[in-house]
Amino acid sequence: MFRTMRNGDRKLKVYGWCILKNGWEYYFIDDKHYNDIRDALVMGFETEVGAVSVKEIQPYMLSYIHGKQLNDIQPPPQWVWE
Repeated sequence: MFRTMRNGDRKLKVYGWCILKNGWEYYFIDDKHYNDIRDALVMGFETEVGAVSVKEIQPYMLSYIHGKQLNDIQPPPQWVWE
């Protein structure tokens, strides 16, 4: 399951979300794992889309959700859920 979010004409399918101890948020925009690499919209110092090593950030995760739980979170700033 995924949710679609939009920022102007840009649309992304979100399959999972996590927040790290430093407050950075990751909106995972693919449902496939390539080893432990996933694409994500990252809300950190800057907002950017890129490949993320889940193994690398996992020790710092405060929360991770996916599936129907995605209905319980807000979209990132400047984005809206469709």
